[in-house]
Amino acid sequence: MPKYKLCFIATEKVEYSIMIETNTPEEAFKLFNNPDYDRGHYEEECFLGLIENESDVQIEGEWIDDKDTSIPSSSLKRYDEPIKLNQ
Repeated sequence: MPKYKLCFIATEKVEYSIMIETNTPEEAFKLFNNPDYDRGHYEEECFLGLIENESDVQIEGEWIDDKDTSIPSSSLKRYDEPIKLNQ
């Protein structure tokens, strides 16, 4: 029986995130879309240039400072449903 070589290009979907400190999710989206907001050079180069579809941008939860630890840390309090950018 003949053997066939099949070639293809595989793409990988990777999820990135950045932390934006604001009072409301709406303000976070505004800062996210503001080109003058300083996200740091690394985040600007590595994350934002990879967004294929703005409808994929969402807020999944809120970072809460952990108060019962000797080392400063925080935990993500996930929302039941993520908040989408275009809702």
